Amino acid sequence: MSHRHHLLEKIQVELAAAVAVAVVYFWAAPALPLSDPQWPIVFLPTGNLSAAASAALVIWGLTVLCVLATVSARAEGSMLAALIGAAGYSMYSPQIRGLLWYRQDSLPSLYALLISEVLLLSLILVGVAILVTLVRRTVLAACPACAWRSPLLRQDQTPVNWLERLFGPGYHIRGLAGQSLTTLGGRIRQSAMFLATGMLLSMVLLVLLMRSADRGQIVFALLASFTLGVLVAHQLLPVPNSILSWAMPVPVAILFYLLAMVSSSDTSSQAWMSVHHYGRALPIDWVTVASGGSLLGFWISERLHEVRHFETSEESGE
Repeated sequence: MSHRHHLLEKIQVELAAAVAVAVVYFWAAPALPLSDPQWPIVFLPTGNLSAAASAALVIWGLTVLCVLATVSARAEGSMLAALIGAAGYSMYSPQIRGLLWYRQDSLPSLYALLISEVLLLSLILVGVAILVTLVRRTVLAACPACAWRSPLLRQDQTPVNWLERLFGPGYHIRGLAGQSLTTLGGRIRQSAMFLATGMLLSMVLLVLLMRSADRGQIVFALLASFTLGVLVAHQLLPVPNSILSWAMPVPVAILFYLLAMVSSSDTSSQAWMSVHHYGRALPIDWVTVASGGSLLGFWISERLHEVRHFETSEESGE
């Protein structure tokens, strides 16, 4: 892989993401069959599962197109473009304020539904990952020369069990304190530390950045906090597999919704107005904006590691 290929990947992913988010924001989101266009984009609290199915089909369809547009990029680039495109739903959605007012007498049960919806929508994430894998495998079988070959991965290793497939092939870079990532045990330990560090950093940044209940502020805070949190965690504790990155927002969302559930147990008529900002993020925000931000942080960090690898190789004359 050359500097030219590195630049080509960046252009492919950025263009695919820009087109995808425009398609969702200007076409798919307005066409979503919602019971009330003034309400936020939620599905379980309104019982509108047909809208959830519609959004899932659109996101999966966009995923296929994004893979075809970025087939020579790494798999994370294809998935990143799809998730950034899906974030158009979050950008289009009204605030949760109306739903909180409507359900003010049963806010804890509302947050129980939102937790269930996060778990339901996480299936969309899994579907995106599966589609990226299957479509890329099909296309690259016809064009092996198009395959992305990272200089950080050991090309001489073939995964022999599900653990090796989950935690990725050997990594030609070392983790914190020089821990080797060429062994499976080293990658498992590193992955656990990466997940804990990324979650902690992202949660702290989210609390600091989410300063109002405005939709733009919520979307920005989710994107920025998970991008920076995963970027820093991956620079300190690099891992070869991105699953932990894009799945990271799901347990964080559940934790914040549980906190909102406990803090909203007050049954006064004004309780809905005092719901904390983190309790106003929608499930669709967590699985598109936050997961997209996490994957963006992973993608940027891998590229930074590769640039340093290029420089080291050139200095050594390899």
